[in-house]
Amino acid sequence: MWDWALPLTTMLLQASKKGKPAMMFATLDKIKDKETGEMRERTKDETEEVAFRYKNLMQSSHLHTTPYVIEDNQILWTVHVRPSQSLNP
Repeated sequence: MWDWALPLTTMLLQASKKGKPAMMFATLDKIKDKETGEMRERTKDETEEVAFRYKNLMQSSHLHTTPYVIEDNQILWTVHVRPSQSLNP
C-alpha cells in the first residue's frame, strides 16, 4: 500500500461512522499536453479515466467508493463503509 493510502483509509473509515457515507473532493493536478508541451487542465474524459482507475485501486483495498466527476478536473468521492468494517489494515 502507498504511504498516503493507510492514513487516508483510516481517516475515511473514521469519518464514515454508523454506515453513513463519507465524502471528499479531489482536485487533479494539471498535466503536460503531449502536442504543445504546456501544462493544461484535464478534460472530463481524462478525469473520468483517473476516477475509474483509483476506484479500482480503492476496491482492491476493500474500500467501496463511488466517484462523481463534477468538473473537468474535480471528483467528488463517496466512501461507503459497513458498520462492521474494521479500521485495522
